[in-house]
Amino acid sequence: MILLKQHTSPQVAHLYEHLFGMALDDFFYEEELFNYVDYVFHAYTLLPGGIVCVDISLYTDKAKLLANKISMLTVALDDRSINTAIAQLIAEEERQLGMTSIENIRKELSEIEAQSWRDIDDVDEIDPKHLDLMHGALYTPQNAEKVAAQKFGIAFILDQTFTEGNRELLPLFWQLATVIHESVAAALYREVGCYSKNVTRTYTRETTKLTRFFHINPGLPVEASNALAIVGDVLLDLHATGTFKRFITELATTSFNDPHRPAPDPALMFNPGAVLIGAKGWRRIATDANCKLVLSRMKVMVSAGRKRSSLKVGSVLNK
Repeated sequence: MILLKQHTSPQVAHLYEHLFGMALDDFFYEEELFNYVDYVFHAYTLLPGGIVCVDISLYTDKAKLLANKISMLTVALDDRSINTAIAQLIAEEERQLGMTSIENIRKELSEIEAQSWRDIDDVDEIDPKHLDLMHGALYTPQNAEKVAAQKFGIAFILDQTFTEGNRELLPLFWQLATVIHESVAAALYREVGCYSKNVTRTYTRETTKLTRFFHINPGLPVEASNALAIVGDVLLDLHATGTFKRFITELATTSFNDPHRPAPDPALMFNPGAVLIGAKGWRRIATDANCKLVLSRMKVMVSAGRKRSSLKVGSVLNK
């Protein structure tokens, strides 16, 4: 489903997009559903039109049963939530934003919240030239100063000796690392107001790792140890809710010919490490035993500035 809302203040609309994204993640988390396992969504704002778009795909039966509730979600408009979302915007755009007051911002956000979501199938045309766009309570000043974001990365690393002896498990590593990364990113957005920039997959003689890079407002520095503690909490949640097991079960029934079932991109799995896995291969390697084996050999490292902090996934899950 693709849902739309629009507001004449583009940056306030962008702020609402971030707030709704956090509300959506919280909603699914309360139902013990996780990004990339049960659903995926991409929220974005079309500027200068101030059009908020939320593109959602629901994978599992439980997630699909909640479809009608998504458009009814309410967004938290307390000071902390708004300030967290503003921090995300500054980290994303790397420039300073102007604002009148938190109360004025909340008033304009409430105007968007009061609107009903529109399904894109019911939309004819939205032309920003026909809209009376305004400055708004949150705005980009003329000649806005660049705000160089603080950068940090979180890498999931597989021991190279293990990798070379178990190359067929590489695609399983990429998939499990992605599952963890998606939930870690949602937790970091909510806890520290950062913004995810890009993901890299590295496979060399020295290292096999999936790294996600984040930007954060330089006024809100992140300690590597604090970010690592959040990763640990996410790992425990994924383990306690049986999410790894559910994900492995779905991988084992992958079909690339069924449009109603998500399947790992074979080219994406092939590029870092040159191992192509088809549906028959997923049925063979996607087992609880292999999942536990890969997780037990996986390490997490957070790099923030010159600080490094790491832990072994197995040490967390075996507590």
